[in-house]
Amino acid sequence: LSLAVSSDQQAEYRDKADQESDIDTIKRLERTLTDAPFWLTGHYFVYSMLNNLGFDDAALAVKQEVTRFVESLEGIEHLSFKNSIPFA
Repeated sequence: LSLAVSSDQQAEYRDKADQESDIDTIKRLERTLTDAPFWLTGHYFVYSMLNNLGFDDAALAVKQEVTRFVESLEGIEHLSFKNSIPFA
């Protein structure tokens, strides 16, 4: 399983999560996560962006769902994609 997200795109998501979030980036990232649900870092970026925009309930929902997902697959956070990008 390879993560089809370029390094540049990952950096863009990271920057948006750290600084200036916007709805369009969240939507694009959510489409990416539909194809890469194991990319836990991507879910964290969505959570951060939602928090930045004041969508606290949505951010909490993302956090709760990812927590359940990780708890159901013990050790998943220690795995990596085929192209050496860590899940988390």
